Amino acid sequence: MSEVQKLLEEQIRSHETHWHLGTFGVVAEFMRDEDEPVAFPGDCGLAAFTARGAIRLETSADLTPFAYETAARAKTWSQQVALCLPREACAMNRRSGVTELGADRLAVRADDRRAILFDLGLDRLQVDACIRTNDVRLIEILRESEGRPLFDFSTAP
Repeated sequence: MSEVQKLLEEQIRSHETHWHLGTFGVVAEFMRDEDEPVAFPGDCGLAAFTARGAIRLETSADLTPFAYETAARAKTWSQQVALCLPREACAMNRRSGVTELGADRLAVRADDRRAILFDLGLDRLQVDACIRTNDVRLIEILRESEGRPLFDFSTAP
């Protein structure tokens, strides 16, 4: 196991670690309280879930952690680690319109694997921003929006 893999394994098991994923205009977070029930499913690799959400990390040889800190308030600091990849390794699908991807068979929670996954089509280099839902009305709305940019309200359903 690599040092990066060991670091991520340790941090995903810590309630003190807060995870933030995103790029300009898109952010997702995973955090949990100290006494919050958490599961670490063995069939999903490096993953954790609570009743509020889930996270799965996939490592590669070129993943590099970069530690830094910022001033959070007048007298406190925030320590963070960015998980960085070379540009050619971080590129995602760059869809520019809402796209149905089908059932989310790779969802961390087994109960979520029948839900429908939609790429929101935000055309970001490092992130495919997706939504997973079983809500019939939301699925209808997303299907009616398929192929259009998410924020194109000119022909809203």
